[in-house]
Amino acid sequence: MFKLFNYFATISFVAFVLIVGPYSYFFARYITGQMYEAQLSKNLIISNSFVSDTASDLKALSRSDESISRVHLLKSNEFEEFRNDVASLLKHTETSNVRLLGLSGTILFSLNEAELGQKLEPAEFQLAKTALTEGLASQHKNIVSASAKQKSYILSSYMPLKGSEGQYALLQLDSDITPIHNRIDSFRFWFILLTALCALCLYGMLCYVMQHFSSIISRQYQELSTVKEKLEQQTQELKRSNEELELFAYTASHDLQEPLRKVQAFGERLAKKHGDVLGKEGLLYLERMQDASSRMRVLIQDLLTYSRVSTKADPFLRLDLNLIVRDVVSDLEVRISQTNAKVELSNLPTIEADPLQMRQLFQNLIGNALKFHKPDQAPIVTVSCETINEKVVITVKDNGVGFDNQYAEKVFQIFQRLHGRGEFEGTGMGLAIVRKIVERHGGNISAESQENEGASFIITLPLPAALPEEHKKDIRKTQTLHPQLA
Repeated sequence: MFKLFNYFATISFVAFVLIVGPYSYFFARYITGQMYEAQLSKNLIISNSFVSDTASDLKALSRSDESISRVHLLKSNEFEEFRNDVASLLKHTETSNVRLLGLSGTILFSLNEAELGQKLEPAEFQLAKTALTEGLASQHKNIVSASAKQKSYILSSYMPLKGSEGQYALLQLDSDITPIHNRIDSFRFWFILLTALCALCLYGMLCYVMQHFSSIISRQYQELSTVKEKLEQQTQELKRSNEELELFAYTASHDLQEPLRKVQAFGERLAKKHGDVLGKEGLLYLERMQDASSRMRVLIQDLLTYSRVSTKADPFLRLDLNLIVRDVVSDLEVRISQTNAKVELSNLPTIEADPLQMRQLFQNLIGNALKFHKPDQAPIVTVSCETINEKVVITVKDNGVGFDNQYAEKVFQIFQRLHGRGEFEGTGMGLAIVRKIVERHGGNISAESQENEGASFIITLPLPAALPEEHKKDIRKTQTLHPQLA
């Protein structure tokens, strides 16, 4: 995992360099351009001020014949006066050279007397002609001194001179921008250096942070792995314990039935053969013993049923719940008739389930609804259904005695009874069996009730995948394997 974070830090560092490197280059170029523009504006101001102060001398020199010799120019009064003005300009400004150029490119004045009367180079004359048309032109020169072997940087600006008769000459001002260029180079160097240091610091911070988080994640991963192993071990132990408990309940219940049958059988023989000897009191005791044995037998059978939900379960089949519920109602027909009950059934879906367990589930719920009815009111049992989010919600509702809603969870626990045996018969196992069946089918069940206002049991079960036409034979197969469902 640390290698992954290290790769991320390296990629981040490279991305930073690739982004900041070009940015620093273009930023340095932008700063250089801004400094050149500032110097050019300064040259323009100096040129305008110088032209206004030396207008007469400039006009006098520019009226000279451009074919005039260098010697004649050097002897002219205008040349000497203009030289004095230029010397004053060089003394008080950053200007390094001043040249006066004719419109045809002849050098009319220059501090370098060897240039007087000569023509400009073609490239330089082309730049001067640009100044005549656009009003201003400039160029940047790099000059290497042969003696000092030192590079200097010159910014030359060309400004046309205008009079009443139009343009009559060009004024060239050369400014030494070596200090500016040196400052730009220094700025570029320090900027790149700081950028590199920032990149290295960023890389170091990323490596540290990644290593720190990697150690935390590794430690948490190890802790989670340990917890997961313990949880899996506890789950296996719990599963094994539940399996052993269910097997024990099944075995114990099964083995208890044989001695219980003998107790009941010998009790019946004792009452039949020696009833006259026992007398009324003895027969009463014997009757109570037989009743207790019967209740014990029912309880053992319920325990067997509860354990068989997991240990003796059948595989799931495509099952039409309408067939199941109708069959259950048919089995309860006698009790329905005795209580004048009414059972209302809605259309139920087809699900994947254990047919016998589904039958037992509805047998318990509808049977309870018929059993816990009010003495002065005929029971009404409603079985309804709706589909919500790929799940089927089945509600079994009655108008019976109900119970306090605070016991809505307790009623599903084994051996839990909310009424005494004198009021309603039963072992308190029915709803526990119902919950276990529902959970085996991947669903859940809950109860809602108020005293004397009936109860509702809500079952949520998953719907199977869409049933293709060719698979509908599974429903018919269910009816064949379990003819009582037909």
